Amino acid sequence: MDQQTQEYRNHLVEARQKAFDDFDKTVLVLSGGALGVSITFIKDLIGPGLLLGRACLLSSWGCWGLSVLTVLISYYSSQLTLNRAIGEIDSDIRSRRPGGGFRSFTLTLNALGGLSFLSGLTLFIIFISKNLEVLNVRTK
Repeated sequence: MDQQTQEYRNHLVEARQKAFDDFDKTVLVLSGGALGVSITFIKDLIGPGLLLGRACLLSSWGCWGLSVLTVLISYYSSQLTLNRAIGEIDSDIRSRRPGGGFRSFTLTLNALGGLSFLSGLTLFIIFISKNLEVLNVRTK
């Protein structure tokens, strides 16, 4: 591999790692923010009284909590992956899958974190729609 190709490859590897890091940070911020917004929505717009679709609300909170948890575990797993890959290089081991099983585990956690966030968002939208219908009836 010539030097220009190697430099381009190194750039791609760095860009990929940054994309994973940015994805994790975004999911973490969105999930945490969604929890806060949902609580504010209930407190300020719906108020005390009957909440319709409580199961959707609780499930959305569970999904967002799972999303935060998977991202946090993913950060740790990513460090294990990198440590293993560095160890392989230091030992002059050429692996088709640097980092081994930790790499697959980290990628799975990343996907699960994103899916959990989207699931929580969908469930919360269902919860909102059920309660906004009741609010519209009350205000008429």
